[in-house]
Amino acid sequence: AKERYPIFPLHTARTLPDGTTLCTCGVHGCTGKHPRVQFSKEATTNIEQINYWYNSNREPSYGIGIHLGKCHQWVLDIDGKEGVAELKEITNKYGDLPETRVVISGSGEGLHYYFAGWVDRVDSGSLSENIHIKGNTGSAYVVAPPTLHASGKRYSYRERCSPVDAPEWLINLIATKNHSRGVKLTPEQLECRTTNEVPITRLLTKELLKGLHEEGDLLRGSHPIHGSRTGRNFCIDKTINRWFCNREGHHSSG
Repeated sequence: AKERYPIFPLHTARTLPDGTTLCTCGVHGCTGKHPRVQFSKEATTNIEQINYWYNSNREPSYGIGIHLGKCHQWVLDIDGKEGVAELKEITNKYGDLPETRVVISGSGEGLHYYFAGWVDRVDSGSLSENIHIKGNTGSAYVVAPPTLHASGKRYSYRERCSPVDAPEWLINLIATKNHSRGVKLTPEQLECRTTNEVPITRLLTKELLKGLHEEGDLLRGSHPIHGSRTGRNFCIDKTINRWFCNREGHHSSG
């Protein structure tokens, strides 16, 4: 939540001595990983709400889900050894994936590659039989570490750096699979797609920057496009080079 990922609790399952599973939802045979709340509405970065979910006298083994649409990121979900092999074939043909946030799935065999999505709108779908796309345009979610897997293992980080933009070849490959809506990029956005270290403040005019004031490491003020009633619905965190819109119903970032 401190990294601005809207989260929500997930049910988890454990494997019984007879080899079947029992989920915290009470259903035998269920493998968990499904939302415990109406996550499209309730996913949040609010620490008080999160403490209520996880630290009160409630089920302590609930997992962590991340609402991808609300944090404007998308995930390439590599399913098991088969998915890893399919990804190897793809990268051998098109090129390596950049260094980005990577999670090892609870099975210990799958991978989640996180990519920034404030420029590209990516729909959920499949790239191959064992490579799935969790998009940033709807209500897709992904399981976050250290959620407990039914196998008894936990989701874990392989890399916990900030997600970067996906390579152009991957975006184009997804588009050919009809799982992405094309978006025409501005010159400024194209520059950000090719250099991941462009300061966000360069994307605002001097006039718009005048409307922001400093609060510690933040620049805060009215949203440069749709304005604000409070004058505080938009901020830039200079330490992580990201912007956030706190307008009710938006909660976008990039």
